[in-house]
Amino acid sequence: MTFELFARPALRALAGLPGSGRTTVRARLAAAQEKPAQLTVYLRARVRRRAGGLVVEPLRTQLSGHLTSVAGHDALVVLPAGRSRLARGAEVETVLLQAPPEP
Repeated sequence: MTFELFARPALRALAGLPGSGRTTVRARLAAAQEKPAQLTVYLRARVRRRAGGLVVEPLRTQLSGHLTSVAGHDALVVLPAGRSRLARGAEVETVLLQAPPEP
């Protein structure tokens, strides 16, 4: 996650390229999420196409020591500062690490 948020954009900037090189989309949360209101939180997640658009499901564990959370995600969900709870179905910014699979 650190590489995607900090190192990739820095390397691209050094190469004279704009942005992070990743696509950012809006997707709906598959489950409610809680966090400290003052923090912006990034969660590893899986994104899927549904009839109503993209749905993003944060992984159960976000611990970097768990290999399933490191290897099992294809997106990063951005939970913005200023809110402590986001309801199921809330629209959130999502950074795609690969294209979502077709339904």
